[in-house]
Amino acid sequence: MSRTPHMLYVAADDVRRDRFAQAVTVSGLGCVLHALSSSAEAFLFLSQLGTYHGAPRPRLVVVDMGQPGREGWGLLGLLRNNQRLNTIPVVVMADSERHLDVLRCGGMRVEEYVISPASAPVLAELVGSFDRWLVGSATGLALTPG
Repeated sequence: MSRTPHMLYVAADDVRRDRFAQAVTVSGLGCVLHALSSSAEAFLFLSQLGTYHGAPRPRLVVVDMGQPGREGWGLLGLLRNNQRLNTIPVVVMADSERHLDVLRCGGMRVEEYVISPASAPVLAELVGSFDRWLVGSATGLALTPG
């Protein structure tokens, strides 16, 4: 079993997924990134169903609320209402800080609500800060950006 932590990023837009993957690489965050395009696909991954049979359990799920429609909220509901998945930390990335969305995330026990930075270096710095959720008692890893 791999000791490298896994992170799941969910965003409908290819450009956002590529940008996030680049930020993970630049940040030096020592994790395996799984970038998926829909909440349905993410739920299959997290439930290890279909083509995702045997998928690793991520240490962190990042949901990009820039997705069209209400898909991101649906995934958050599934994560928090599923007894097997509700212990996985969740970070919500959004394009702007809407007061009602922040309150809603708090009610759904989201670990952090962050505004997606416009610049690549700031995004890499933000992603590097996610190491606090990826470092865990099971691995004893000490991950630092660099």
